[in-house]
Formats: sequence, C-alpha cells, structure tokens
Amino acid sequence: AWEFAVSLLAFMRDMELQPDVACYSAAISACQRGVKPKLAMQLMRDLRKSGLQPDVVAYSAAISACEKGREWEKAIAVLEEMGGRAVDPNVVTYSAVLSACGKGDAWQVAVAVWQEMREKQVRMNRISCSAAVSACAGGSLWQSAVALLEEAWRRDATAPDLRTYTAALSACERAREWEPALCLLGD
Repeated sequence: AWEFAVSLLAFMRDMELQPDVACYSAAISACQRGVKPKLAMQLMRDLRKSGLQPDVVAYSAAISACEKGREWEKAIAVLEEMGGRAVDPNVVTYSAVLSACGKGDAWQVAVAVWQEMREKQVRMNRISCSAAVSACAGGSLWQSAVALLEEAWRRDATAPDLRTYTAALSACERAREWEPALCLLGD
C-alpha cells in the first residue's frame, strides 16, 4: 500500500498537480503502516519544499512512522520541530512519541514527554497512558508507572486497561516492590 501511495504522489507531481497537506499526510501514513520511517521523513521534507506547512496530522503520521521503525530520536526531533513551527501536538502525537520512547528504552525521555503532555494539558487516553506506563516499566520506574495510573484515573478519567496494569506490575516486579504491586491488584 505504501508503494501505491508514494507513486500516486509522484504521479500527481508529474502531472503538475500540487498535492496538498492531506495528500502528503496520507502517503506518510502509508509509510508508517509499511514501516518505512526514512521514506516518511523524506515525504515530510518534500512537503516543506513544496511550500506547504505540515499540520498535526502530517507530524503525527511522521512520528508514528518513526515509532514503527523504532527510531525514537527522530520521533523526538519531529516533536521538537512541531514546537518550533507553532503546531500543537495532540494526544495521538504524544502517544506515538511515548510508544517510540518505550520501544527504544528511552524511559527518561518518555517521562519528560509525559511531563510536557501534562504541562500542555493534553488529556491522556488509554493508548497514551499505556505507552507511558510501558516506557516506565522498561526503565523499572515503578513509582512513575504507578503515578501515571493514578493520574489517569484522577485527572483524565481514563480507565487503564489490562495491558497498562500489566506494565505497571512488571515495573514493580523488576524493582522488587511487592507492596505497590499488591495495591495495584487490589484496584
């Protein structure tokens, strides 16, 4: 599917039709599904070279492509670029960044991204909560994992799912903190 999306974009340019941001976003999303982060980033460069301003959808798709390709550093770079271009990240954007950090064992960065999400008052959903807790579990940050679960319940009224609880329990287990694990099981 990504091959078709990219060739269709090239065909549009060959026919002297100007693809809009939505066309580029769709092609970048196809690259994300095809696990082609380098191609997704090239399409982002092409989008900017064509004089268009990427929107939150295009940025989120590029970050998701980086996440699928396990390139958390590039995901962070795209998030930082968004800030420089005054494009506000949304929960989808942050979820992809948190997941990329978790897959890259960049748990310290994930905690910083979670803090940024809180500061910008972006509501957490189950996906972002799970990604953040999983990243904390990878770093054995049991206290952060438990705090995230509590915050999800309290602030965002997001009921964490089984995967999120499992990740928090895993963080407690790695740190040999059985009491918080029992408390989680009691929830």
